[in-house]
Amino acid sequence: MEQIQGLLCPRCGKMQRVSIPNRLEAFQEMVGGRIETVTIAESLVLVCNEEGLLLGMEPNIHIQSVCGDLLIVGADGDEFVDLTEEQMNALERLFG
Repeated sequence: MEQIQGLLCPRCGKMQRVSIPNRLEAFQEMVGGRIETVTIAESLVLVCNEEGLLLGMEPNIHIQSVCGDLLIVGADGDEFVDLTEEQMNALERLFG
């Protein structure tokens, strides 16, 4: 099973590096429901719960326009891919 490297940004708490299966169900489990993706840079995608606000989830302390936990992964076209070490370091500095 292919694993993907990304950053989990819990609603509150410290950002953490994660390795998860590159499957829809794994992404849904990480964010607590149906996923929505938001491209935040050419090769970066934010994965969040598409119903976070409707479900009354609290705003995320890292990116307050998102409610609930979120995951940041790399993107290659329509495919999720690993974040590079460089991307992880930059995101940790920016949001950590």
